[in-house]
Amino acid sequence: MYELSLNDKGMTFKELEKRIYKYACDEACNALKSILEFLDEKLLNERDSKVYRNKGRKQTCLRTIMGNVEYSRRIYEFKLEDGKKATKYLLDEYLGMSTLGNVSINLVETILTNVTEVSFRKTSENIKTMCNQDISAQGVWNIVQTLGEKIKSDVIDTVVAKLPLTVFQANKESNKCKVYKCNSAQIPYSGAAATLGRKIVRDLCGLKSFSDISYS
Repeated sequence: MYELSLNDKGMTFKELEKRIYKYACDEACNALKSILEFLDEKLLNERDSKVYRNKGRKQTCLRTIMGNVEYSRRIYEFKLEDGKKATKYLLDEYLGMSTLGNVSINLVETILTNVTEVSFRKTSENIKTMCNQDISAQGVWNIVQTLGEKIKSDVIDTVVAKLPLTVFQANKESNKCKVYKCNSAQIPYSGAAATLGRKIVRDLCGLKSFSDISYS
């Protein structure tokens, strides 16, 4: 339990609220760590050992809206249909974990919601206040850029899949150019106003898991 002392100087309700909030977040991180490692142990015991070979534990740190969660999970080796060896984490597959690097999707969504309204610096300050996280303005920028690259890659893959070409079409010479230049820039612009376009991006991405975004 959180302990208090009447000897604490300058204690105010505001400070007390912050301390209890951090305490609750730290306890939530410990609970999440215990649950993840418990599930990983269950998967170890209940897996098909003839298919999945245990290759040991890997330590990782997941950044969440509650704080950093350090835990270990097992990695397994298995064979693909063509006989080649591959590895995966059964825990990630079981939970359908969607992350951006080591950042949870909930934290990414919180950052994105802020960054479509305010600057990177202000977003960093907001995250420190709202979440039990300490992330710099540069860290916010890195997450936005990584997300942008992922979305761009998904869009290109979708377009290619939707527009298959026959061998004849691929080799046919054309008098008109079918390739158009795409200009790119860093978005969102730091300190820019919440324009209609930025609000559309927020509404498009804010309530979805980024791995599920579709442009069909």
